[in-house]
Formats: sequence, structure tokens, C-alpha cells
Amino acid sequence: MAYKKSILLNFLTVVKFGDSRWSQKKEVKAALKQEKEEKEAQEKIKMALEQARVAALERERAEKEALEKEKAAALQRERIALEREKIALERERIALAQTQVQESTAQEVTNSVTTNPYDVILLKNGQEIKAKVFEITEQQVKYKDFDYQSGPVRNINKYEIFMITYENGKKEVFNKQPSTPTSEINYDTKLKNEFERIGNNDYEMLEFFMRNRFPNYYDNFQSACSKRESGKALLGVGLGVSGLGIVLLSSGLAVDNYDLWVSGSVFMGVGGVLTIVSIPVSASAGAKKKAIKNDFSRKMFGINNYSYQPKLDFGLTATGVGITLNF
Repeated sequence: MAYKKSILLNFLTVVKFGDSRWSQKKEVKAALKQEKEEKEAQEKIKMALEQARVAALERERAEKEALEKEKAAALQRERIALEREKIALERERIALAQTQVQESTAQEVTNSVTTNPYDVILLKNGQEIKAKVFEITEQQVKYKDFDYQSGPVRNINKYEIFMITYENGKKEVFNKQPSTPTSEINYDTKLKNEFERIGNNDYEMLEFFMRNRFPNYYDNFQSACSKRESGKALLGVGLGVSGLGIVLLSSGLAVDNYDLWVSGSVFMGVGGVLTIVSIPVSASAGAKKKAIKNDFSRKMFGINNYSYQPKLDFGLTATGVGITLNF
């Protein structure tokens, strides 16, 4: 009985010891779990703090960029305002200067009218002539120089005059510029003979305009010549392509080759189009050249020699049947 009791006590002791070890293990696991959860919580807190720090930095950078942009925009607005103010001041200065000039001119004219016993002829080129006006005809004004009234009577064309201020203060403005009478044109015989001798020689005509210092006529005539050469080039290419098309088409028909026949037809069509396009290009260039020469002849010599009438002929030529455009 005592033996059984001892065994029971030992069993209870073992069971109690086992329960104690299990409880310790459970407590250790719980402590480890709690420590892990605390570490995870700390990591989450650290990540949240880092994200908050990054977000704060990003907001600070965005705010800084927005502030810099606003400063740049403000500086730009200020610069534009300064430029506008500068322009306004410049305009005021120019207006003031113009007003002063006008007032000074008016005062000079008034003084000259009130203090000088002569007529003032103001030309369109700004020149003033102190004169004694005797007669105004349909085309001219007759006067004597005030400083040399015993001298000859002089004539000046009305279209050269802007205004006459008479001795009594009356002013007469010559607004309209009548056309220059043909009888008053100063014909340069040498220039006219050279111009007529050149005729249709484009190279010599360009040299003529350059040598005699007619830059506008030179530029316009050179442009027309370039356009004419472009028309000739188109015509040459068109005829060449058409000729190649004829060769290919003939070869295709001779050897019964469909591809050659199609290629020849295409080349002939393209060549025909280029040839047709070249005709109005060359014709318009010829018309422009003749118009330039006609304008020069009319303005310089008072004659109209170059009338333009293009003519298109079809028939026999020196080398066969063809189309001829004369202009």
C-alpha cells in the first residue's frame, strides 16, 4: 500500500512537472509572438514615418517649385509691364518730337510769310524756292528767283510742287500729279537705239538693265528668263520621256511583251503631261519678258513696241511633224 502510494506521488509529481514545463513553453511562445508583433508594429510605424517624411519632402519640393514658378511669372509680368511702359514713353517722346517739329515748321512758315516779301515754292522732295510767281499754267508754274528778279523767267512742272505759300500768306496745295506730257519726256537717243538693237537677246537685255542701273527691271527680267528656262527644261524632259515611251511601246508590240507595252504607255503619258505643262510656263514667261520691255519702252521713250500675241502652230518642221509655240 505504501508502495502504491509512493508510485502515485511520483506520477503526480511528474504530471505536475510536465504541466509546469508546458506552461513555461506556452509563456515563451506567447512572449516570442508578442515580441514579433511588437517588432512588426515598430516596422510599420517606421515605414509610415518614412512615407510621411517622403510625402512631406515631396510637398515641400512641389511648394518650392510652385513658388519659383510664381516668382518667374511675376518677374515676366513685371518685365512685360516695363517694356510696355518703355514703349509708351517712346511713343510719347516721338509724338512730342513730331509736335515740336510741326510747331517749329509752322512757326517758320508763319515767320517767313509775315516777314519775307516773297513767295515760297515747296517741292515734293522738300526743297524750298524763294521766288516771285508770275503765272500758273495747266502744266507749269512760271517764276523768277527772288534774289535775282532781273534774271530770266523759270519754269517748273506742277507735279513737282507740293505747295506754294504766297507773299500775302495764302497757300495753294498741288495734291494731284498730272501725267507727264509726251512732249516733255527727255528721250535719250543713245539709250533708245541700244535698247532697240538688243531686241530679243535676253543675255544682252540683262546686261543692258544692269549697266544702265535699272535694278527693278533687271530683277524682273531675270526672273522671267529663269521661268522661261524652266519651261524649256520641262519641254525637253517631256519630249525625252515621250520618246523613251515610244521606244518601249514599239519594243513591247514587236516582241509581244505586255510589261514593256505598259511601261511604254506610262512613259508616253508622263512625257505628254510634262510637255503640255511646259507650254503655259514658257508662254507666261515670254509674256512677262515682253511686258517688261514694253513697260520700259513706254516709260523711258514714250512708245509701246512690244505687244504680246502668242501663236501655236502645228505642221511640218525642219526635222518632221511637230508643234511650234511662238511668243
